[in-house]
Amino acid sequence: MISREPRRWLCIVIAIGLVGLVFDISLALGPFGPVRPLVGEDGWEQTAGFSRDRLPITPLEAPSNIAQSPSLVTWRSWSPQTGTMTGELRTAPFALPDYVAVPYAGFPGEAPGNRIVLRCELDGREMPVASLRTNAQWATVFLHTAGLCSGSARLIASVSDSRFYIAVATPFAVTAAAYHANTQFGPRALVVILTWGVLVVLATCFALLALRVSPAVDPVAAGFAGVGVVGMAVLAAFTVSAKAGISTVLAMTAAFFAAFTFAVLFDRERLRSVAARHANAALLWLAVALAYAGFISAADSGGGSWATNGLFTPLRWSTDNQLPMLLAEALLDGTPRETITVGPWLATDRGPLLTALLLIPRVLLTPLVERFGSSFMSIAYMTAGLTIMASWAVVLHWFCREAGIRRAWIAALMAIASPFFLFNTVYTWPKIFGASYVVIAFLVLARASQNDAAHRSAVILAAICAALAYLAHASNALALVPLALFFLPVARAAGARALAAGIGAAVLVYLPWAYWQFAIQPDGNALLRYAFTNSFGFDERHLPMWPAIVKTYERLGLHGWLALKVEGVRLLLGADIVSWEVAPYSPGIGFLGSARLADFFGLVRAVGTALLGLALLAVSRWTGAGVQANSQMLTRAALVGLGGLVFTVVGFFPPAVVHQLPYGSVLLLFLAGAGAVASGPPLLPAVLVPLALGYFLIVWIGAPLMIADRLMASGLAGMGFGVVLFAFVLIDIHRPRRWDDDAVLAEKKMS
Repeated sequence: MISREPRRWLCIVIAIGLVGLVFDISLALGPFGPVRPLVGEDGWEQTAGFSRDRLPITPLEAPSNIAQSPSLVTWRSWSPQTGTMTGELRTAPFALPDYVAVPYAGFPGEAPGNRIVLRCELDGREMPVASLRTNAQWATVFLHTAGLCSGSARLIASVSDSRFYIAVATPFAVTAAAYHANTQFGPRALVVILTWGVLVVLATCFALLALRVSPAVDPVAAGFAGVGVVGMAVLAAFTVSAKAGISTVLAMTAAFFAAFTFAVLFDRERLRSVAARHANAALLWLAVALAYAGFISAADSGGGSWATNGLFTPLRWSTDNQLPMLLAEALLDGTPRETITVGPWLATDRGPLLTALLLIPRVLLTPLVERFGSSFMSIAYMTAGLTIMASWAVVLHWFCREAGIRRAWIAALMAIASPFFLFNTVYTWPKIFGASYVVIAFLVLARASQNDAAHRSAVILAAICAALAYLAHASNALALVPLALFFLPVARAAGARALAAGIGAAVLVYLPWAYWQFAIQPDGNALLRYAFTNSFGFDERHLPMWPAIVKTYERLGLHGWLALKVEGVRLLLGADIVSWEVAPYSPGIGFLGSARLADFFGLVRAVGTALLGLALLAVSRWTGAGVQANSQMLTRAALVGLGGLVFTVVGFFPPAVVHQLPYGSVLLLFLAGAGAVASGPPLLPAVLVPLALGYFLIVWIGAPLMIADRLMASGLAGMGFGVVLFAFVLIDIHRPRRWDDDAVLAEKKMS
């Protein structure tokens, strides 16, 4: 836990942060409505290139009092008869209030002249409304317009490129509370703290239970496994009905908080032992989540729940981070389970674990939605997802402990300054969450290989974590294959009974999703088909997959297959440039934007400075010197990670860009390399870490903020608070004392 010396200063910082947070939240707790349309149904003076229609807008996309307003009029530069049109839409002049909400959809900013602005009549000054695409999904932009115009203004939408349509709806005057609720950091910080707090309580209860059953079980592994099991239980309840799911969330939350209170009162020594070892890890997790949430709150270019999709423009991504939210909402609103789809995707095409865990804060946050407006819920989903993704900080901390890395703060700095961790935390697809479970399974088995008494419990726990890694994201199954082979001796030593128990536990965890895949939506095989044939085959779901696989190999032939593998290696090394999901007319186009693209797609750049640590580890392996840590564990992590990548590139067809690799393998490689850097000669991190931090701050933090339409001061303050908290935790980790002095004392008292 935080030591006495920095604790006083940390308390001061937290107190200042809480005062700011309370003030920020209080601004969002004022009267939310009513809303007032700024133009009437006939208040549109120019509509060339736009067609009027009553397009559906959901309460997740706009506040319900706007989405359901009889005054709402929607326009878009597309119609079934004409396709996408070019032209300009403008309202009649209206008196500009202090706060405005504008629903929009489509592709502003995707081409020169595709834009949505507020323009002052008197002097022609303009305020950009939004420059982020939302595809076919609506989002609502909240603007503070006080002081922009001394007279009237117009809302103008223009489309100059027929490839990209824009949709716009009636602008509304809203209250200051509505603006603050949907744009400022305070309400989002509430979501972070609530999500983090609930998950920490759940994990702590399972950790204490595991220590009662077997001291050989590590609390972190037991906590993560328990959280995943709770998530799958919630999914099972929501499969029955929304009412059953909501009741389950409320009952389980109450039960676990009661158990935690019992531990505080009657199991204090065991709780103190767990806290002494892992409180820093929990605080590190909270600090990362707050810093990242502050960052995405600071840059406002519209987008709503799509805000992070284009934050790192010209890199921008599509609907993957929306799918867990949309599935959760479908489960809540009682949509027939077999009909839940998003475009061509079935619910069973993706893993359910993130959706299951998001349903917990979703249910608990219902009172906040009533205060902050329905559109806040989509922001809350993304913020809660970000918090869940940031749990990799706990796994990193535990990895450093197990590997004996005394300068773990260096590895933590390398991680938080890594584009790989930033993007995959704030863009809430569940890849890195599943990767955390892969690393936990690795650590559990690595510990067992050095402790004969832990074989049985390790095999069971590793099997549960392996199932959860797959349920988070199926690609992590490819990382688990070399892991299972590498630790086969542990499974043999555990015996057939323990192995059967592990398989049985994994099956039980998987069972709720198996019911979905075999009974509710049995054709969810698009990603599996893509892995084996490089085609999603949305129209071939009902057909056997084997003929398509054979046809793919016949079409390629030996030379084609070899060429594909060579291309895969080149992509891993970053030798080939990938142009997927790139905004060609983005304001971020240029040297820094190209650097972000290369960092995202190329494995070598994603691993970054940790790559030099892997080289140091290889040299140390041959020379016997250079890495002052458990080099055997670091080497194992590197080999298992490398094995997963080789298995993926050799055995499967999708291009070997980072987001199509098993993230469990990438995370193991990064941790091994970062651990080697942190344990290597002091000069190495002294040079590498400042360079990595400088590059990261310029390319991935500064540049996106500079090109955003608006900067939010509360978001910048929130990011600063998270960074300061992160720094205090690192200071404590860096203190020259034994990692577990406090834990040893607590365990002595307990015994």
